Amino acid sequence: ELAELLGLMWPGLHLSKRADLHCYFWPAAAWHLKEGGWFGFLVSSSWLDVEYGFALQGWVLRHFRLHAILESQAEPWFADARIKTCAVILQRCAEAEPRREQLVKFVRLDAPLAELFGPRDSEGARQVAADRLRDKILRCQRDTDQPGMRIIVKRQATLWDEGVRIGRLLAQRPAMES
Repeated sequence: ELAELLGLMWPGLHLSKRADLHCYFWPAAAWHLKEGGWFGFLVSSSWLDVEYGFALQGWVLRHFRLHAILESQAEPWFADARIKTCAVILQRCAEAEPRREQLVKFVRLDAPLAELFGPRDSEGARQVAADRLRDKILRCQRDTDQPGMRIIVKRQATLWDEGVRIGRLLAQRPAMES
């Protein structure tokens, strides 16, 4: 039923029935965004490197400017979760050229958030630190290694081209025998 509903909302989107449930939530939530609207999710990072994630990745690249994907190597973002998570920041964009030219930032945080944002007793100072970090990431134009974080920058068109190439390779792969 979810797949049918998403097909009506986003014609051409076909998610695998093996996809994590969060993969179905993205298109349902994003359907409500206006052009230029922003979208931020904290989700399992599995969609980045599993076969069922390719459909979601293609959908993202066709409908959004992908601003950043952040992962922490220093700490889990959910203490009780047994999955690796990432933050994904998108902006709805119908025009192909701004999407293709978008610089995507893959951010690996090597320091805990408490170290990057400061002590919890000063919410105002933490917010200023978070805003500074956001601005630093969004302004980044090339790969950089800094204390506490590494940023890899790729043009969104490059991600599309790499995904198409990988998709072709997977399509040519012989079926697994049971």
